[in-house]
Amino acid sequence: MTIYGNKIGTNRSLTGIIANATGINIQSGVSGTIIGGIESGQANTVGGNTNNGIDVSGNTTTIYSNFIGTSSNGTTNFANGGAGIIVRNNTVTTKIGGATTTQGNTIAFNTDGIKAEETADLLEIRKNLLYSNTNRNINYLSGANAGITATTVTITSATSSR
Repeated sequence: MTIYGNKIGTNRSLTGIIANATGINIQSGVSGTIIGGIESGQANTVGGNTNNGIDVSGNTTTIYSNFIGTSSNGTTNFANGGAGIIVRNNTVTTKIGGATTTQGNTIAFNTDGIKAEETADLLEIRKNLLYSNTNRNINYLSGANAGITATTVTITSATSSR
């Protein structure tokens, strides 16, 4: 399944919020989902939802080139009430972002930018732009990613070409 080019939790013109409980919910048993894309018009805007923006319980999910909690201008606050992206327990092989900055997501203004629960495994987070999330930009709960300690993130520049 591929989900791209949508405005989820906002109106089409990105001037207001039309909240859902959860923006996108990939349930257990679903495999091979792609959310977003690098071609023109494939990015999703996911914001203004009362809970999480993207809730992943399915396996082998790729999330890239989306605007989560904000619009493509990066300054509009379309906060989700929970995490921008939450990766649930027993979820395996989730990729958030990719090898290039064009594959990265912009994730801002949520409670947590990305949240990984205790038994989420094989989680790859690359080339995303995370800022202004009220709790943490990346929140690994104890035991997430097979107990591998979350890496230290070093900010080298406050600007982005995305």
